[in-house]
Amino acid sequence: MTSESLLLIDAGNSRVKWAWWQGKLGSQHSSSWADASSDALYAGDRAAERIFIANVSGPKICGLIDIEDPKVVCVESEREAGGVSNAYRDPAQMGVDRWVAMIGARHHRTGPLVVVDAGTALTVDMLDTDGKHLGGVIAPGYRMMLSSLLGNTSDIAELAEAAAERIGGEEEIAARSTGEAIHSGSLIALVSLVRHAREFLARRTKNSPRILLCGGDADMLLPLLHNAEIVADLVLRGLVIVAGKKL
Repeated sequence: MTSESLLLIDAGNSRVKWAWWQGKLGSQHSSSWADASSDALYAGDRAAERIFIANVSGPKICGLIDIEDPKVVCVESEREAGGVSNAYRDPAQMGVDRWVAMIGARHHRTGPLVVVDAGTALTVDMLDTDGKHLGGVIAPGYRMMLSSLLGNTSDIAELAEAAAERIGGEEEIAARSTGEAIHSGSLIALVSLVRHAREFLARRTKNSPRILLCGGDADMLLPLLHNAEIVADLVLRGLVIVAGKKL
């Protein structure tokens, strides 16, 4: 018997990511919205029996998918799903990407978890050992910090981007140029927030939390964090669970 074919879509602010599930989760694909196309989603003339979407892009998704199609499920944040309970007083206010990422995290690792999405914004959510969400924080992401400090036209932003490739660990965090200093300041702010969340969760659970990172800037944070790993497809993994399938 052939497994049901699912198309899973993580529609973010700046990029869209997708993968197919047919008995198992396939590789994640990614595109900027400017380059996104239906042809890319359905490469190889694949046909989806159901489509699950975590959408925080607003109407952009309508250029790729007919969301009125009966086989399309636009996932929403809930009080409880996939072994995770939501701490928000009004769960509908939580971005669905954060919600589904927590479900994906819960089914990727056991124990207390700090779930970090380092994208346009930095979001950090804390799950205890039982999958209870203890709350989260949101801060500007790395590029948003640079933009607010320098403006979008400053060439110093390019220097800071280049510095990101050179600074890899604690010993090199002290900057010796303006570009590196701007990068370091932004990076330290983000890393400190994640570390603070991990310390909070460790105190609450009396355990050593694991940090799971996703998002475009996860690779910059990883070298400066302990007990951490990148799981780039956390949202897509969560969508598998929401669809009632197994990873």
